[in-house]
Amino acid sequence: MITADYIESTLQSFTPKSFWYGCVAPFPYTAGSVPESCNITATGFDKGGQLVGKQTFEFKANGSVIQDQNYGEFWGFNNVWSIAFGVQPVTTAALVDNFIARLAQEECAPYYTGSYGNGL
Repeated sequence: MITADYIESTLQSFTPKSFWYGCVAPFPYTAGSVPESCNITATGFDKGGQLVGKQTFEFKANGSVIQDQNYGEFWGFNNVWSIAFGVQPVTTAALVDNFIARLAQEECAPYYTGSYGNGL
């Protein structure tokens, strides 16, 4: 999941634009393994938990041990608070890279207004 809901976040929302993706067979000893065909479904929600977008990205393994990721563009996602990724079949692991989004943030919002434990 990618979300604007994290400690010290000043984001109001984000609009996902693109990412690179692929799928591999999970292997316990490395971060990735042999490419596997899959479908990755991205589901976006607004701050209130309402669905704002859903899109499925297909990845077809070419039978090689090494394969480039696919480029995917998001369509119809606006003012997203969180986006969840699901993969089918569940016996594969999704690889997501270079996620690009347009951020919405209050102008001049302070990054952090609390104390860093220095007694101030």
